[in-house]
Amino acid sequence: MNMRAVPSPERSLWSKAGLFGLMVATLLIAFLSVSHAAEPQFPALTGRVIDQANLLTPEVEAALTAKLKALEDATTDQVVVVTLNSLNDYEIADYGYQLGRHWGIGQKTAQASATSGSEALGQFKNNGVILIVAPNERKVRIEVGYGLEPVLTDAYSSLIIQNGILPSFRDGDYQAGIVSGTDLIIAQLAQDRGTAIQKAQAAAEPAQHGKQQRIPAWVVIIVILFIILFARGWLPFILLDALFRGGGGGGWSGGGGGGFGGGGFSGGGGGFGGGGSSGSW
Repeated sequence: MNMRAVPSPERSLWSKAGLFGLMVATLLIAFLSVSHAAEPQFPALTGRVIDQANLLTPEVEAALTAKLKALEDATTDQVVVVTLNSLNDYEIADYGYQLGRHWGIGQKTAQASATSGSEALGQFKNNGVILIVAPNERKVRIEVGYGLEPVLTDAYSSLIIQNGILPSFRDGDYQAGIVSGTDLIIAQLAQDRGTAIQKAQAAAEPAQHGKQQRIPAWVVIIVILFIILFARGWLPFILLDALFRGGGGGGWSGGGGGGFGGGGFSGGGGGFGGGGSSGSW
């Protein structure tokens, strides 16, 4: 008598898990491919002031460049001002985060400045800041590197935007708003670190009420997928499958810094994590 083999429950479970894992891997590869293809086109890092939207006169651009160079000489902090013709359908917060990592503004390692002691200026790494202005989308952002987040907090960056930049922008005077915002950023970074942190903390206290933390959409998607896999019992099999398959490196890494011609300035490889604030008018 012929006996037909019946698959064991364990074998059937592994088969289903493998199929589901293949489906998830395919979806992730497709998602990453689309994300990579949709990466924004960043302007070249050609100076401390990059006026792609032509909002500044040559004289003002030169004056801002001199101020930012003097700040870096005194503190090692790197600040870049950039105006954009378009955000390419990106949210300015996402664009700013990716731009900061692409350019690598700020120092990769802590450095002592010429005028500071160990407890004063120049002791922070990842000390980059980008002031981004997108006039066509009517958006502005201060993007802050990891190391300066205690000094230029989200709340303090918001105050600079709301009080120092947007009033001029609403009047149509982009140049005045950019100069005012840059001066306020410089003034905060040029202080003794302890004083600057206290000032930022004091400014943050009234801003804590009703503050919302933006959560990127991809984080929400991953959390939902994780919950579904865990609830169905597939998560251990997916993790084991990924463990045995191995994987190539991916994701964003801080740029090594793009060199400038002539001015001798380049990004130092500083890291960004999405700190800062945005505004619109």
